[in-house]
Formats: sequence, C-alpha cells, structure tokens
Amino acid sequence: MIFKILLLLLLLFAVYTLVKKERKWLKWGALAYFIIVSIVFITGSFYIITEYQLYNRPIDGGFNKHMRWVSMFSYLYILPVLLLTSYKVFTWKDWNFRGILIRVLSYGFIGLGLVCGAYLFFAAFILIFYGFAP
Repeated sequence: MIFKILLLLLLLFAVYTLVKKERKWLKWGALAYFIIVSIVFITGSFYIITEYQLYNRPIDGGFNKHMRWVSMFSYLYILPVLLLTSYKVFTWKDWNFRGILIRVLSYGFIGLGLVCGAYLFFAAFILIFYGFAP
C-alpha cells in the first residue's frame, strides 16, 4: 500500500510540474482536484481491501468491487491529465509551421500520441492499483 501512495504522490508532483507556470486558479484547482481524488481513492481502496479481506480468504464479490473502484478512478485521473497535457502542448508558443497541411498533420500526430499515452496510462493504472485478475 505504501508503494501505491508513493506513486500517487509522484503523480501529484508530475501534475504540479505540469501546471506550475500556469494561471493561479488553474494551478491550485488542478492540485486540489488531484489531492481530493487521491485521498478518496486510497481511502476507498483500503476500505474495500479490508472489508472483503482481499489479501487472505477473500469474500465473494470483493475483487469485482475493487476492479470497478480502480477502473472508475482511473478515468478520474486520466481524463484531467489528458486535458492538462493537451492544454499545455497545444498552447505552446514556439510552433513554427510553414503551411496549413503541416500544421494539421502535426496537431493530428500529437493528438494521436496523447490518446495512445492515455491508453497506456489506463493499463498501467489498472495493473499498479488492481493487479492481475485472480
């Protein structure tokens, strides 16, 4: 459980470095959102693990409930991170494109990379906080 908390703290640090030079309301809003979501997620995950005894003699339905909990919170983490990263990338001022076709292709490839990264983040989140299915 300590490893998972450390990973969430690392995620909070990554979000902070992503928004530290942004407007004050965006910075504090994003940090408050992720702190609240992290506290609720860890508390609920710990409750499900202890209530359904998932580490020794698990009660029926516990793994399914824990998977639904982790899956729901993966979206609560991934979508805002995707939006913040997209905002940061697409408002970058040093874009030097000569033609409209190159600009459209570049934005398309960057968007595709962000979506692929979100899918990888989803898979990693499930594997880290839920693990392999029993």
